[in-house]
Amino acid sequence: SVANGSHRSDSAEQNGKSAHAGQSQEQQDDEERSEQQQKTEEKPIESRDREPPGQQLRETLDQLAEHIRGLQAAEVESFNEESLKFAFNTTRMSFHNSDPTVLNQLEQVFISQAYLTLYTRLLLHCQRKPWPDVATPSIIRLSDTVWNMTHLSVRVCQELVGLDLIRQVLGALSHCDRDSLKNARARRLCNGLLSVLHNVIRALPHARASYRIPGYSVVDVLKHFLCDTLNAYVYTKVVLVLSFVVTEEENRWLNVSDEHIRLLIRDLRQTLDASESGPHFCPKLGYQCDELLQGVDNLCGCDFNKTRFVNNGLLELIEDLLVRGAPNDSELLFAVEIVYHLAFDDVCREGICQRRSLVDQLTGLANNCRLKDVRRSACGTLWKLHGHGLCATPTSSHAMPLFSLAERSPNPVVSAGHVMLSYQHASQDTVLLIRKRLQMEGYEVWLDIENMSQSIVSKMAEAVENSAVILMCMSQSYKNSPHCRHEADYAYKLQKPIVPLVMEPKYQPDGWLGLLMGSKMFYDFSDEDLFEESFANLLKELGGRGKAQLADSSGLGDSVRSLQPLQHSMRVSHAEASREGTPCGSEARQYAKHRSQHTASILAWTPADVTGWLAENQLAEYEPHFADVSGELLFELHHMQSHAPEAFYACMRKQLGMRLVDMLRMSRALHRLSEVT
Repeated sequence: SVANGSHRSDSAEQNGKSAHAGQSQEQQDDEERSEQQQKTEEKPIESRDREPPGQQLRETLDQLAEHIRGLQAAEVESFNEESLKFAFNTTRMSFHNSDPTVLNQLEQVFISQAYLTLYTRLLLHCQRKPWPDVATPSIIRLSDTVWNMTHLSVRVCQELVGLDLIRQVLGALSHCDRDSLKNARARRLCNGLLSVLHNVIRALPHARASYRIPGYSVVDVLKHFLCDTLNAYVYTKVVLVLSFVVTEEENRWLNVSDEHIRLLIRDLRQTLDASESGPHFCPKLGYQCDELLQGVDNLCGCDFNKTRFVNNGLLELIEDLLVRGAPNDSELLFAVEIVYHLAFDDVCREGICQRRSLVDQLTGLANNCRLKDVRRSACGTLWKLHGHGLCATPTSSHAMPLFSLAERSPNPVVSAGHVMLSYQHASQDTVLLIRKRLQMEGYEVWLDIENMSQSIVSKMAEAVENSAVILMCMSQSYKNSPHCRHEADYAYKLQKPIVPLVMEPKYQPDGWLGLLMGSKMFYDFSDEDLFEESFANLLKELGGRGKAQLADSSGLGDSVRSLQPLQHSMRVSHAEASREGTPCGSEARQYAKHRSQHTASILAWTPADVTGWLAENQLAEYEPHFADVSGELLFELHHMQSHAPEAFYACMRKQLGMRLVDMLRMSRALHRLSEVT
């Protein structure tokens, strides 16, 4: 959500007027004049001026930096109004500019000039001064500027979390009581603070721990706002924020009645009806449709809520949206994912199948949608319906829920199975690192980003069926994902070994994921500093599960097999490493850091570096074969040596024409790559 300077709901407006009942006529007139002046000064987004061209933009940003420096030298209560207005209007201007370099430059100015230190001072001011008096026009404008920047920039959201400002935002809101919300300016300031919380958690779902600091828990701070539904905008924003962070137990308290659910569906309906074309947006409410859909999607992840949403008309609304045609990708994705969530409930499944038009829309999306994530959700939903005998089998190769195994390659892997990584996209960076490290240790790893070219659901099921062990990368986002739940349910049904990895700081699984995990030991990958320690423990847990062995089809016979004892002797197991002096205890982290730096330096090698490495290892005659090989590809060759030794030696002999002595030199050189001196 963004700050326009004019978004208010009818209910909030009515509540603002009713708040004047105990005031003098003079006080009422002052507040109304103030509101009207603010509306006149600040144009809505739809009518604001276009951005200036390049040179003028540079001048604008230079002026912005100068204005911010001036604000830094002033006290909060004497901030220059023109400087605050200039900063606010600059952020509003940026919404019209599609050039990413413009946003990068704006980010740089806000961060380099420490605009968030002004926001810190504002938040402390809001904790020292009484509400609603604290909500002056200059304070509101400063707050709205940060509101806009957190909507525009993930980097600003990261800075805000890094500076521990979520705690300060919650501290400021804790001083805003229900009586304060009778004042129009206080409502506006409250909206701005809530919107920052909402924008940050949307951009950084793994930042939940920052919202649950003891003494500043978002649930404890915000729950009193839910006692009064007359402040509709504040009420809805609180529900949207809480949808990202509440536990199953807190969700039962939040939705003890259907009031929140009815209001969300009402707001969704008004937003859908407010615009005929383009992304659905309701100026009266100040929400975009995808914001509301994402909140509903989060809440539908809790089994307790599913039938209550359906009983209050959610399926009809989603069907209407899909039949009309969702105007942008995010609306379509959230709408289909909501139906996928609901398909896990028996009553909701029947309700879905009774809506023939809805099922037809899902089938069409599974067959033809250009967005992989939408196809995946539609396929998963149809599989859930078909798997319970409630829906005809889809005919598309994408949607077909038959779990046929893929054809074997000519050189089949003789293995008890692979290591499957089950994860949600928000954890992808860490998951990719885990995959790379496991492959370097000789494990066969399945990951959906490189193995989903065929039927989406079929490939997922095949991956579960053929796994030796499944690493479940847990977070709140994982628990809220119907795709991840589908994988986890199928793994549990097949009684596959599951190893839980924690991707989010301080995360504790609950609901369906908590039941699935039981008393299993968790491995924490949420902290970069603990990665090496957790990875070493994970290797001990995996043992030999997921390591591939290739059937001998290379023709090298005894020559290759005679090399394998030598290869084995050059490796040191974790247990042997401990006995032979691998650092432990207080030295372990320093050793892990050294090893990580060593690996990173080799991954950065250029082809010229690889050429030098060949010469150092008496393999210079093979340089033409390595002309385009970088350090990263060299590690892939090392992975091939460990993962598929038969194929590796066949390649060295047939493709490179290596003699036995050179194969030994290459083997020794590759093993040295992973040694830390």
